[in-house]
Amino acid sequence: EDLPRRFDRIAHHREGQIVSAPMMTGGVVYFDLVFDITDLDYASLDRANVLSRVLSMCALDDMDYSSVSTELRFLSGGYAFYVESGSDSDGNEKVFFVARLKALPEYLDEAAHLFARLLLKGIVGDRERVRAALVDIATDFSSSVVESGQTYASALAASRLTSSLYIGERLSGVTCWYTISDMLSSDLTVLADEIATIRDEVFTKSRLMIHVTSMESDEEMVCCISDSVFRLFPEGKAMGTASHPVPTVREDMARTISSSVSFISIVGKGPGIMEKESSAERIFLSMLSNTVLWSRIREKGGAYGTGAYSDYIERIFTFYTYRDPRLDQSIADFLTAPEALAITDENLEDAVIGLLSRDLRPVSPAIRSLVDIRRILYGIKDEDRERKQKEALMLTADDIRRAAQAFSERLRRREYSIAVIGDRKAVEESSYDFETQSLPVK
Repeated sequence: EDLPRRFDRIAHHREGQIVSAPMMTGGVVYFDLVFDITDLDYASLDRANVLSRVLSMCALDDMDYSSVSTELRFLSGGYAFYVESGSDSDGNEKVFFVARLKALPEYLDEAAHLFARLLLKGIVGDRERVRAALVDIATDFSSSVVESGQTYASALAASRLTSSLYIGERLSGVTCWYTISDMLSSDLTVLADEIATIRDEVFTKSRLMIHVTSMESDEEMVCCISDSVFRLFPEGKAMGTASHPVPTVREDMARTISSSVSFISIVGKGPGIMEKESSAERIFLSMLSNTVLWSRIREKGGAYGTGAYSDYIERIFTFYTYRDPRLDQSIADFLTAPEALAITDENLEDAVIGLLSRDLRPVSPAIRSLVDIRRILYGIKDEDRERKQKEALMLTADDIRRAAQAFSERLRRREYSIAVIGDRKAVEESSYDFETQSLPVK
């Protein structure tokens, strides 16, 4: 009864393809250009992904790269380009190219117009800049995989389930790493021309939404600037459609590096946002993470970390371990964990409080603006979010027991995939028949 009932909504105003979200930002403006690229085929998405890195290091006709970077950093508090993907509330895959800029109101006009000019006129077809971007991406992978291997393992295990999850892994997971390695061995002049062609196809009014977050007192001004920037882009063609088939791959995959530890993930399908069972499964996996999994895998097994969670937008569950000296034993510990979970009213209440506190914790304006953008892009409605919060507050221990039983039955039916990043020796000695490849670490 003492649990919080507050429900967070983010107000925004929409005028055509320009969305304004006034809030307390400390005087900073967050300016996001979002281009829908869902209709691009896989090869074009790969090139759009590289384009996001090339733009961060390219020149203009009258400004070299150093001058562009210096001027933008003088006018702004930072900028970034990236491709993101996910499922909308109806389960359809979505992919977006995002260009994000933050600036003080007095510099926004000049900064936003230079930013748009970089998108439209940046010299992205330079083969040496393309090479530098590819090397930069590969270097990032090499350094991050030994720190965040569980993220890559989870994406790989999930990639065989839906188009959305495959696209996400292809663009930011280990599959991207192989793609980048292949591109570095290809004709970079041809690749640079293809990237320039993608830029011209993507950066158009027909694909664009501008989202601005500012103080309410600055809203009118930033909307006028947004309209001016919007007018710079060509009309573009109407969006088409693309087929995104999920490749047929093995259930169990391993990608090896030189390491004495592994990062393990098990991913399977779960209930969606419209199903009441998803609330119970979310709480159940939280309870499992904080008790049985922590005891078996972290304290006794020696892994640096472990956990399990439910994503009811993507309709999956994920289990992971971090820097784990074991492999088969940790998998077995997870698969048998549901039967070992003691479900009581007390630990249910603790789990609900923990999850709701994370949902309700204050976040920075920068994060809050991104949350609003993603709710718009993926069709996440406030009424559905409020319903999920109420469902969590009304859960009983019996609801969690039923969720645990249903979850265990899915595990027994082998409705999951396993992915491992790490120790080749452990993979070779495993009882699982992994489809194994070495990662192209330089």
